[in-house]
Amino acid sequence: MTGLTTGVKVTFAGNKKLLIGTLSDNGTVASMVEGRGLVSVDAMENQAESEAQYADDEVWTMVQGAPLLTGSMTFMQLNDDVRVDFFGQQEVTAKMGATTVTGFADVGSYPQRILQYLIEGTATMADGSVERAALLTVYPNAQVTSTPSKESETNTDGTSVVNWTADIQATATSKYRFNGKSQAMYEFQIIGDDAVNAMWAELDKGTFALPTASTP
Repeated sequence: MTGLTTGVKVTFAGNKKLLIGTLSDNGTVASMVEGRGLVSVDAMENQAESEAQYADDEVWTMVQGAPLLTGSMTFMQLNDDVRVDFFGQQEVTAKMGATTVTGFADVGSYPQRILQYLIEGTATMADGSVERAALLTVYPNAQVTSTPSKESETNTDGTSVVNWTADIQATATSKYRFNGKSQAMYEFQIIGDDAVNAMWAELDKGTFALPTASTP
């Protein structure tokens, strides 16, 4: 079941299935990679400025500039293809005596990509039954704005997991529009076991949520 959630109580928790791709001019996605180990997407706040418009000697309306969302993404691991395709890094090699080691270095050039990730949840239906739910978030035009930083800690009580965090921003693009308008972020809510299972099948194939020819 999809659609309106009248009488349905929905709770979301947990990030899964981050897909990263290149959005082409014709609205299709190419060069898809999957970002493993996504921990969080934090504080994607709109930094666009609003300006008051006056009429009759009073504030008549507020006009906001183009949306600009800024925040950060944290990963528990960085796959090679994510480093190259999203973080814009290049592969490097070095010699340690007779041993060759490989790694990655930031080149300060961050490509624009379409991001899509899932937040799973549960839905308590009007009849009291509980079914699966999902919240699919899409940033059609996102990019990293800093070198990923890692944080680790050693103490006598044990070890801590190394996480990589990078600042990101998201803006609107004319390649991704609904009713002639484009935004920096879209959220699609999926309710019901059958609908969520069908969506997961598409995610496993690397399918992105793209605008339909006709939007209600």
